[in-house]
Amino acid sequence: NGDGINDVFVPLSLIIDTYELYIFDGWGSQIFYSNEVSEGWNGMINDSKAMEGVYAYTVLATDKNGNQLTKKGTVTLLP
Repeated sequence: NGDGINDVFVPLSLIIDTYELYIFDGWGSQIFYSNEVSEGWNGMINDSKAMEGVYAYTVLATDKNGNQLTKKGTVTLLP
């Protein structure tokens, strides 16, 4: 909503070296991708506000020790 609180969904970790963040809509279509550790999803799809609802995410990461990590879950977008 632009208030500066929780406006961007980005997994945070001090031990991540590289990562890929994927966001999917309710039909399984990829709507966001980033491989920049500091870049997250701002709730936009093609420069338009996404509808409120539940979106799936997948994070593929490598930590500072070279271990590969995979995390899947959901993020809820509120008005």
